[in-house]
Amino acid sequence: MPRANARRDSGSFEITVGSRLTVIQADSFSEIVQSAKLGNAQAFEVIVREYQHEVRLFVRRHLGHVAAADDVAQEVFLQVYRGIGGYSGAGSLRSWILGIARNLVVTYFRREARHLRARQLDLEADVAEWRGAAAEKNTVPGDSTDQDLQALQSCVSELEARQRELIERFYFHGESAEAIAEQSGRKAGAVRMALLRIRNALGKCIRKKRSNS
Repeated sequence: MPRANARRDSGSFEITVGSRLTVIQADSFSEIVQSAKLGNAQAFEVIVREYQHEVRLFVRRHLGHVAAADDVAQEVFLQVYRGIGGYSGAGSLRSWILGIARNLVVTYFRREARHLRARQLDLEADVAEWRGAAAEKNTVPGDSTDQDLQALQSCVSELEARQRELIERFYFHGESAEAIAEQSGRKAGAVRMALLRIRNALGKCIRKKRSNS
């Protein structure tokens, strides 16, 4: 995906890809969108430039892990490129693009949860499902997944503040045990042992809440 810089001038959009400068004649951004729908690659580069920063921020906020987030953000614009010809204009282009980003984030976490559950890492799978649900924000009340997520949320909220911070940094912000150890003045092995104890405690808490529901 080429990276473009764009600048609006009167009656035109200037885009720079690498050292190449191209001027696109257009009176409004909507004309750029229509050109992109007709297959104009330069117009599509303007759209990428307009929304790539916001898409990356959205994806990184949910995924935390920068490398994975950049991969997903790139996939967003691949899907936008493939689908923009069918964009109806019923909603804003921004909402349509961020909707694609949200769907890909949810898909990422669902796939991650399946892989983790296949390795019998149930707590980690629950966390992945929880994060996917936070991105989607439309879990079906009363289904088993929703009940599991509610149990996990409740158990995490009952942790001590320091334990909760450790779980959030490791699972939700994608920080490594080494990075956490360096910033907190602890050894990486001690951080891993603390995470293991917290996982075990959360597992017991979740099983208890499931049995009581």
